[in-house]
This record gives sequence, structure tokens and C-alpha cells, in this order.
Amino acid sequence: MDHLAYCEDKLAHPDSDYPLLRVFLDEDSRCLHAALQTLRLELLSIPDEINDPELAQTKLHWWREELLRFAEGEARHPVTRLLSNYRDAIAPEAILHMTLAIDELLQTGSTWNNFDALYAHCLLISGTPVSLEAGARGLDDDARAVAQRIGAAAHLTRLIANLRADAANNRLSVPMDELARFQVTRKDLQGGTQTEAVVELLSYQTARVAALYTEALAALSPSQRYALLPWTLRARLDQARLAQTPRADLQLRLTPLKRLWIAWRTARRTKREALGM
Repeated sequence: MDHLAYCEDKLAHPDSDYPLLRVFLDEDSRCLHAALQTLRLELLSIPDEINDPELAQTKLHWWREELLRFAEGEARHPVTRLLSNYRDAIAPEAILHMTLAIDELLQTGSTWNNFDALYAHCLLISGTPVSLEAGARGLDDDARAVAQRIGAAAHLTRLIANLRADAANNRLSVPMDELARFQVTRKDLQGGTQTEAVVELLSYQTARVAALYTEALAALSPSQRYALLPWTLRARLDQARLAQTPRADLQLRLTPLKRLWIAWRTARRTKREALGM
């Protein structure tokens, strides 16, 4: 299996948009996007899949060493070897910062006192690779900062979609002060009942993330949105998910046909706008 195939296999999980997005990307964009997103998944799998704290720290340490090898041009892992094609355009220290977010999860768990703390985590672990992707595509610092916000919004969307499953595994992605404000308990989220308080909380969460997406996309020029086409597509798909009426299982799903229609329409419009048509 070559390096791109390894990454695409990792990104082909059931809830992934990547198999759809890749249809609209050229080979270079596909390789860069796949490498950075697979790296994010590899790092997130450490707290998600390893229960032994010592083993988790050992794996995180290995990834830190691998990222240092990547910086020196001696990458070993399929992800970093694919990413090596863009080494001159990617700051290794920025990728290393992503490991800080994982270390935070291992040390303190996924409990956040307020939204600012949660958002800072999302910017680091999921915003950083989008910012790096923007930089490698030649976008300026302002656009990279906006791209980082788009990545954070994508992470927040995934947290909302996985809220019940995470709660069942004692992971809480809703800030503690907001649980108190809406009078929702951990048990409410772990159960399958759809109380009025849970619906109000979820509506608040989804509206906030939808607004983050809207503000970020508006801050980019048409050519910048086209340069970040995978994230423009993902943003529009997530906005459609977030606009749905909250369900008892809190899942944010679109039918395959609806997803294809949104992606095709967005790709076409984004290209036309970038060309001034």
C-alpha cells in the first residue's frame, strides 16, 4: 500500500466526508489534505483508543520523535512520508504543537470548564492542520488564521454529532458552565431521551458552530475559498447538518444524495466565483 492509499484508507470510515470530497480535488490537493487529516486522526486515536496512560504517553512520544524526523527529512511513517512532499511549505513546529492538545487530553481528560477552553483545544488539534494546508496552498497569514477557525468549527461539529457516544464513554464535550446554564446533566446526555433542556442545549451549540462557519467563509475571498476547496465543501456540508432539527440520538446526518448535491453545487459555485464568472 502506498502512502496516499494508507491515508485514504484511514479517512474512509463510515461518517467521513473524505470519499466524497476527493472526487472534487486534483491530485496535489488530495495528497496534502489526506496527509494532514490522517495525521490529525492518528494523534486523536491515542486518547480515543488507548486506555493505558503509560502506553498512550509512549505512543505520543513516538509521534513527537517522528515529527522531528519529518522536520529533518527522515520520516518513517506513511503519513509523514506523504507529507514530506510539502515539507518546505509546512512549519514542523506547528505540527508539533498539535501534540500539545493530545497531551492535554491525556493529562486532564476531555472536560472543559467553558467554551473558550474548548475552542482553544479545537483550534490547536483541528485548526492547525487546516492552517497548514492553507499555507501550503500559498495563502497569507490572515487567510491561514481564518482557515484555522474553519478547522475548529469542523471539530466542534463532530463533537456535537458524537455527543451521546462520547458521554457514554465518560467524555464530555459540552462546557461545564453551559451544562449548568441549560440544567442538563451527564446522565441526560448518556440516555436516549430527548428532553426540552437537551434540545435547547443542542440548538445553542449548533447555532454557534453554524455562525462560526458563516463568519469564517465570509472572511475569505472567492479565490481563497477555492484554494481551500476541501474545507469550503466540508463547511457547506456541516452547515446543512447543523440546520437540521435536533434528533433524540443527536446525530447530524445527510442522505448520500443530499451530500452529493451540496458538494457538487458548492464546488461548481466556488470555482465560478474564483474565476469571476
